[in-house]
Amino acid sequence: MNKKTYTIVLLLLGSVFLVLHLLSLTALPVFADESIYIRWAQLIISDSSRYLFFPLNDGKTPLFIWMLAGVLPVFSNPLLAGRVLAVVVGLAQVFVLMQSIRTLGGSKRAEVLGAIGVILLPFWYFHHRMALMDGLLTLFLSLAFLVSSMLVMRPLNLKKTDVFGSVFADFKNKRVLVLEVVLGVFLGLALWTKLPAVLFIPSLFSVLLALPQYSTRSWAVGAVRLLVGLGVGVAV
Repeated sequence: MNKKTYTIVLLLLGSVFLVLHLLSLTALPVFADESIYIRWAQLIISDSSRYLFFPLNDGKTPLFIWMLAGVLPVFSNPLLAGRVLAVVVGLAQVFVLMQSIRTLGGSKRAEVLGAIGVILLPFWYFHHRMALMDGLLTLFLSLAFLVSSMLVMRPLNLKKTDVFGSVFADFKNKRVLVLEVVLGVFLGLALWTKLPAVLFIPSLFSVLLALPQYSTRSWAVGAVRLLVGLGVGVAV
């Protein structure tokens, strides 16, 4: 698949996604959680100083509600506003998944098949048409997984003779440090979207299986990179 064909395929996938997800977007009756989130967003709009962190009273971190509050004034129909936000999140999810497949060495055909899965599979289709937190949570976790893959796939400094020397030498790599911060930011955003994001953290270490170099030092350096990113995420 050449570059021109690939670009056309990307545009086609994006168009198909939008058509399938925007069509009859409000036909499904409002879900209970949707109405709650929309109401919280309306309270924030009416009095942000009082209600900005109101979702915390129900054990919910407020990032999705804040985003919803930013979208509501654009539409006359609050339900439509929330669901359009979900569609935008879903469109981003399509391309994040494709980039993750590419980073891990998958073919362009695999990228396209992954995108088709996001467009058509029931879990994705349902959550990308509902004003719920789950789609945004999955997007941030997918971005965290993508950055984790990029972080681990960065060349490792294995010139030192011992594990600790390799680990400490890695802290001088500015590009690695930037990726660690970006990983932490996405994890932090996931936690600010929904607290169960913490359950996803152990799975990030599965990217170590994609290491091009298999040795105690390479695994140690890769694991430390991920741990630093996790530390940033907790701080965020």
